[in-house]
Amino acid sequence: MRDQYRDHESVSPFHDPQDAPHILTSVYRAPLEHFQTLQMTVGSSGSPWWIKASRVAVAALFVAPRLVYDIECHGLERVVGGKRTYFAISHKRDLDSFLPLPLLLGRRGWRALTEEVHFATRADAFTPGFLARLIQRPAWLSRLLHPINVGPIIHALGAHPIESLHARPLEEWIREALYEDPEAAHSQIGATLAPPLIHALAQAAGETDAQVEQAPLAQALAWRYHSALVRWYGPELFTEDARRRAEWRVVREVKRQINDIAQWFQQGGSLYSAPEGRLSPTGRLSAIASGFHRLLRQTPAGTRIVPIALVYDTMTTGRPRLFVDVAEPIEEAMSLPVHELDARLQSTWLSAMRFTCTQLASGALIRLYVQTPDPEHQQGQQASAPVVTLDALTQTVHQWAQTLAERGRNVDRRLLRQRKARRLVGGYIRYAERKGILLRVVRGQWVVSETLPELEAPLGDVGYTQAPLAYAYNEFQEMLSVDYAEVIASPEIVAPPQEQAPLPGNAPTLSPPAS
Repeated sequence: MRDQYRDHESVSPFHDPQDAPHILTSVYRAPLEHFQTLQMTVGSSGSPWWIKASRVAVAALFVAPRLVYDIECHGLERVVGGKRTYFAISHKRDLDSFLPLPLLLGRRGWRALTEEVHFATRADAFTPGFLARLIQRPAWLSRLLHPINVGPIIHALGAHPIESLHARPLEEWIREALYEDPEAAHSQIGATLAPPLIHALAQAAGETDAQVEQAPLAQALAWRYHSALVRWYGPELFTEDARRRAEWRVVREVKRQINDIAQWFQQGGSLYSAPEGRLSPTGRLSAIASGFHRLLRQTPAGTRIVPIALVYDTMTTGRPRLFVDVAEPIEEAMSLPVHELDARLQSTWLSAMRFTCTQLASGALIRLYVQTPDPEHQQGQQASAPVVTLDALTQTVHQWAQTLAERGRNVDRRLLRQRKARRLVGGYIRYAERKGILLRVVRGQWVVSETLPELEAPLGDVGYTQAPLAYAYNEFQEMLSVDYAEVIASPEIVAPPQEQAPLPGNAPTLSPPAS
């Protein structure tokens, strides 16, 4: 298993989705004119009901996230000014689309929250089933949320849908096929969906492949198939003919969506969105989506880009914390070549990202883990696994944080104080023990588990739930890379020791057990 962590190369892009039977007529397709009417109504003094509703919605956006997350923002003065601004966030969680939004836009004033700034989010957020994909456990709650369509609400609050050809839930592909061709509802599932998906549906429902294959296509969205559909994204599981027709419809829809957003920029508006167009499956930044550049080509000259770096400190038994760092605007973005703008935006995100206990402690554990002798190669010798203690890990995290801060990097300020760093590292160790990452050997001493999972996140999914240690370490490595001249071409999980980026300073190492 340790060799898998040393030699892991990349995450294989699986594809997956979800379901529901009655959604055929529920696809929310509000034209731009209706959307603009709702926007004017929300901000209009002549419609007090809508004004009250918008204020309640915005207040809920302020309060609800803080019930779960602590949010710490830096550089808010940079969001002020600029008539046309693209607020470009790095994309780590589904919550990125709205979690920091009220705090960021609140700095620009009430008008920014209700009129001036729109935001773009995944198109499946505008159809039934979105909430069930976000909240998959407990199953009874997911099923209760499945028919709810929040599309009209978020449309009225200033949201634009953005489709992704390869990160679109398969449930949405099936729903689109039924919407475009109602007669397809009576065709057999086997005529539209490929055998691997049919087999997965059969396993989820306890049916045979033949039963699923002969069922009407509309039944593919039934709840009994939900656990299988929720794992699949992209059109690859369609038969060849059905796939070509579906892709053509989505490309046509993407062009319309980009034109709608470009029209908003032409009217002097601003946009809050994620240029990557997808969640980070591994902890590393994803490539900038081509739709981002197609949109920029249609926006007026003088549109500026404000990079916003988001980092989560979630490996803790306390309240998770989101760090939001607003970087210096890229004023000349419209004149930069595509590859140069991509590199500039990604390097700016990485430079602005804030090192937290999650990243630093995970960096220490993984580097300790790959130095541990592998029992399979000990040839009868007794392996001596390095021991992790609270004091040693605290000292490492605290010193790394100080060194990074001295270099001008953003660091969770609590880590710069020994006592607070110890409390945070203690929460990290408890979390790691619960997840089986650390194993207690005696009171106050732990070793890293021999059976850490590989990070293999399906496309459209993220790996922090499956392999939080590996996910956080990938963040650590990539954030650290901008401090050095050389490019770190390391595997997704961990590089061999000689290929790793140098540690920040002469940080103490975690000591091996006493002999």
